[in-house]
Amino acid sequence: MIWRRIRAPIKASCFGAVLCGFAMATETQAQPQATPAVASVFVTSFNLVGADALPPGLLDPFLSEHTMQKKTLVELRKLAAQLEKQLQTQYGLSSAKVWVPLQEDKLGVVDVRVLPGQIRQVRLARPATSDRETRALALLADQFRPGSLLEQAALERTSLALTKLLGETPRLTLSPSTTMGQYDLVLEPIQLEKYSLSTSIDNLGSR
Repeated sequence: MIWRRIRAPIKASCFGAVLCGFAMATETQAQPQATPAVASVFVTSFNLVGADALPPGLLDPFLSEHTMQKKTLVELRKLAAQLEKQLQTQYGLSSAKVWVPLQEDKLGVVDVRVLPGQIRQVRLARPATSDRETRALALLADQFRPGSLLEQAALERTSLALTKLLGETPRLTLSPSTTMGQYDLVLEPIQLEKYSLSTSIDNLGSR
């Protein structure tokens, strides 16, 4: 059983969202897509590729419902889309991607590619201009170490702590790295405009 896959070019797109008091921008990575095929396979089990960062057995209950039955590639792609949605909504992994890659005949064992979305590094968008910004970066690095999952709840908690520390709402950007599924988490403190008010009194015209 061999299915062909067309490599889709990686496209970067940006979208903004306001979440729990902070501005969040994300540059997304497009995942490869397999081409539909008429052939079907009797699925005995699934082999999750790239899911090592997820808790063991996390997806087993969902996948077990689809074993020991015949599936076409189109049906498997729908299953992958459902699994991706589950990771994003139920487990808060908003950057997760799931798809069915190129398959070879492995006696009913179907590979499913999973990219849960992980941190490569954290950094400031520009050199720090204050001790507070340096401490903010340290706080971010402590919460999101290299390889850690991009969990929405953790982003919300950290953004609140950053807002308290900086005294302003920071901008966090997920920038795709050269490794697919890994992102740089970039902190961009917002410089608030400062205004000064001065008054003067003159009595040149008084007598």
